[in-house]
Formats: sequence, structure tokens, C-alpha cells
Amino acid sequence: MLIHLALFPSSGIDRNDTLLFSESQSRFVVTISPEAKKSFEAMMKGIAISQVGTVLAEGLLKIDGRDGNRIVEEDINELKAEWQRPLNF
Repeated sequence: MLIHLALFPSSGIDRNDTLLFSESQSRFVVTISPEAKKSFEAMMKGIAISQVGTVLAEGLLKIDGRDGNRIVEEDINELKAEWQRPLNF
């Protein structure tokens, strides 16, 4: 997945870490196919939405910061293993 933090609605937020880890109410991440984009946008008419990323086939998580510089580029399988490691007993 490639995520662009500059595309996030972020009034008053000027730091990448704050944007990534804030827990604002009523935010959802939705993944849809390119074919369903127009239909999804029509369903969301009148609701603030923003496309902030794209799913990649290469198995990497890439995050570009608010200034456009790459701040994260990691293998998704390695991230999942680290996330699960404390519970793997």
C-alpha cells in the first residue's frame, strides 16, 4: 500500500506522527476496487472523503509524509510478524 499523508484531511495537524497516530472520531479506512470508485463516491456524496492511497501488489507498506518525502517503506509480512510476535506464545 502507498499512502500519501499530504492527502489526509488534517486541519491544524502539522506533524507526520500526529497525523498517523491521532485517534479522531469517525475516521474509516476503506479499500475499494478501481471499478467501484465512482459508485462509492456517489454513495458518499455529501460526506467528507479523500483518497489517500493505493494498494500495491509488491507487498510493501510505503508512506509518504506531509512534505512528500518517503518516511516508511517496509515489507508487510515483516510488519505483521512483528505485530504478532508478542502474542505468539
